[in-house]
Amino acid sequence: MKITTILILLMLCMLSVQAQIPISTIEELQKIGNDSAYPLDGSYFLTNDIDASATLSWNDGKGFEPIGKGADFSGSLYGRSYSIVNLFINRSDEYGVGLFYGTSKYSQVLSVKIINCKITGFSYVGILIGGSSGFIDNCHVTGDVKGGGNYIGGLAGRSAAVIMNSTSNCEIEGRGRVGGLVGENFNEITNCYSTGKITGQDVGGISGWNQGKVINSFSNAEILLTSAGSAGGLIGVNYNIVDRCYSFGPVQGVGGLGGLIGANGWFGLPVYEVTRSYYDYQTTGRYIPPIGKRGIPKTTGEMMNPATFVEWDFVNVWWMVPGKTYPLLRPERYIPATVRTDDWMPDAKHGLPASFIVGFDQPVKTFTFADIDFTSSTLHGLQGSLATDNGTTWTLHVTDCATTPTYPAEIVLRVPLAGAKDAFGYPCAESNTVRLTLAPPVPGDLNGDGVCDALDRAVMTDILLRPASPWCARLPQALLDQNRDSRLDAADLITLFLLGN
Repeated sequence: MKITTILILLMLCMLSVQAQIPISTIEELQKIGNDSAYPLDGSYFLTNDIDASATLSWNDGKGFEPIGKGADFSGSLYGRSYSIVNLFINRSDEYGVGLFYGTSKYSQVLSVKIINCKITGFSYVGILIGGSSGFIDNCHVTGDVKGGGNYIGGLAGRSAAVIMNSTSNCEIEGRGRVGGLVGENFNEITNCYSTGKITGQDVGGISGWNQGKVINSFSNAEILLTSAGSAGGLIGVNYNIVDRCYSFGPVQGVGGLGGLIGANGWFGLPVYEVTRSYYDYQTTGRYIPPIGKRGIPKTTGEMMNPATFVEWDFVNVWWMVPGKTYPLLRPERYIPATVRTDDWMPDAKHGLPASFIVGFDQPVKTFTFADIDFTSSTLHGLQGSLATDNGTTWTLHVTDCATTPTYPAEIVLRVPLAGAKDAFGYPCAESNTVRLTLAPPVPGDLNGDGVCDALDRAVMTDILLRPASPWCARLPQALLDQNRDSRLDAADLITLFLLGN
């Protein structure tokens, strides 16, 4: 009997796996609810990143049609952390606008990323879901969201879903009940955060109105209240529980403004519980004495001190770099970083300049030369620059130092924890350490290999013939100007011939 039961269970599992429907294109995604082979209660998974750019011209300019369009999705979509990129929806007179029109209490949307999208609707508008129920976990959205009516959010317009471990980085504009993550919350939001810019009436970084629970979440979104109403860094109007949350984005406008909560309770209704929650009154621009239930104001310095956050779990839920970051959510969303010497340099370099490549696993927005740790170098007061084209790969040039070198000298560098931050404020991890030995420079040695030879003449020739030569960025004018006449010309090449082997 036991063997029979096991066989039946195995068969059911196999059927369940077989019933999962792969989605690999935006056209297949649009089939859900429109094709009998793609039912609204089906189980779907993404097989790859999906480019949705084609939706810009679909349906006479209306773009992608929200899945369901009048009926809730009751199945599951597992994104497997793949991205849907450049999704376009333009339905300014419609309700329930997003990738999904709506989701039922039986639905699951897991590990879906929707990046660089543009969504326009009237009410119940969100990038992922117009009106949501069910379960949402590990979903992330970026882009622009506009709604002419109410319930406008980055992830969902109006939500009765359990939402966990999800983020929004969006520019959002609506009339009322506008939030960075959801326009209005009726259930539980846990371990989430938002950033971007949010504009409207009754506006919050996480939710415009909260009638559920918001726990272990934060926002650094820019909040703008455009008409009579309430706006808060985290919640515009709160009717329920907020616990262990914080905010630090600017809150502006005229009306009921709060660094964390715009209004707690409404029209004589009870004041609800806002516990163990804080806001940076210096960056939000709002200070409310902590006598009510609208959060506890702190300075920026206090917000970067773990001791501020009473009864917060810094082992399982939060982590931070004291003095460098606000609390950040686990799992540790720091950005892996690596450092290496540039390909053109020899292992033992003769004199400066020197170049290094700093790489991150995702684009970082805040990174300067001062963020590099050179403290273990024998050279002091190192000078140089950082440059990047994509935010992921940075070229670090070390061009000079404040002291006279004693050779052999050593450059030792690393990127410390929180030395760079992404758009959400999450820091990099500590990188590996790179060491470069410097020997005395040799006259005419442009590439630093210890001799002035044909390679250096080839470098000078390339620079003279190609203004876009990469050597122009690697080597300073003072090193290239061999005859010291403040010009870079054929005379410098001749000087190299006289100096070289």
